[in-house]
Amino acid sequence: ASHFLLSLIAFAGGIVAFLQASDVVQGAGRAFATGAAWLAALWVAALGTTVVTGVLVTSAGPHSGDPQVIKRFGMLDHAAYVHVRAVVALLIVAIIVGYVVRGRRTDRALVVPALWFIPAFITQVVIGEVQWRNQLPWEVVLAHVTVAAIVWGLGVAIAWRLARPLTGARAG
Repeated sequence: ASHFLLSLIAFAGGIVAFLQASDVVQGAGRAFATGAAWLAALWVAALGTTVVTGVLVTSAGPHSGDPQVIKRFGMLDHAAYVHVRAVVALLIVAIIVGYVVRGRRTDRALVVPALWFIPAFITQVVIGEVQWRNQLPWEVVLAHVTVAAIVWGLGVAIAWRLARPLTGARAG
């Protein structure tokens, strides 16, 4: 669990570095917008809470590590209950972010990851439901964790672009 979460932090750093380099190469000017930065922070908090609670569900479940270890971290039903509520909170924040993204349609660097986020998030929810209803087969859990990384990466890109709107001539 800790390795996965640390990997996601490193992945986020790589995404931000890539996005910054991409702006430099394309000559895109960006500046922090206070209001949008607060929304981006709320977005990352909701996304991060969803990921962390998902890790807690995995830690409480049958695929948390060594199959010989019977004791798990927490109770699976309770962890899943909290995780589902985190997903709903993320969905609510995603709707708000979607309205802001609609207002910045000319910023492809924000719109493209936002559009990819929608099917990735829906896929993640469907996989999560399938794995839960089928008693957590490890192959489906693996798919869920993999898509979680994709959703996380897209979410980080959205947050960074959301907090830093285009300025100057490239702003549309």
